Amino acid sequence: MNDDGAIFAIAIDPRSDPLNRTIYAGVSYGYGTPKSGSKYGMYRSIDNGLSWLSINNGLPDDSLNIKHIIIHPLNSKIIYISTSYGSLGPRMTAGYVAKSVDAGSTWQILLKDVDCRALAVDPFNPNIIYAGNRDCSGHSPNKIFWKSTDGGMSWKYLPGDMFNTGFTYHT
Repeated sequence: MNDDGAIFAIAIDPRSDPLNRTIYAGVSYGYGTPKSGSKYGMYRSIDNGLSWLSINNGLPDDSLNIKHIIIHPLNSKIIYISTSYGSLGPRMTAGYVAKSVDAGSTWQILLKDVDCRALAVDPFNPNIIYAGNRDCSGHSPNKIFWKSTDGGMSWKYLPGDMFNTGFTYHT
């Protein structure tokens, strides 16, 4: 793992060996232009953080502002991540929600073009997932609260004026 990024998300697999915990970390590039050769994105350690493996297969190279990592409450091989919009040099990169069913070895994008700042899996029904989108990116206005009832395969936005603060950011 590199030392020039920012870690915004960490998750520990509660089912992993207590002497060799599996840890996931999302390394983001923060703001501005990433340094040449830097390695941002998802990482996994199976030895309490002593060594790290990059696990970005299936994730877009240009959108690695990882904000949340959620481990499925019943099956720790299933992992969800959310990312936000970010500045990659002179342009904005899209955020998304992604899922892995093999402990991060491969990923599938579930929800695209969001600025996802919050993610939760229902501990009593893990097929229900909520995602919170920031409504100031200008990319999906008034669609700031999303719900999936099938493990992220489809999403419905939940309308509600209570979430609309009236603030809109335009570039």
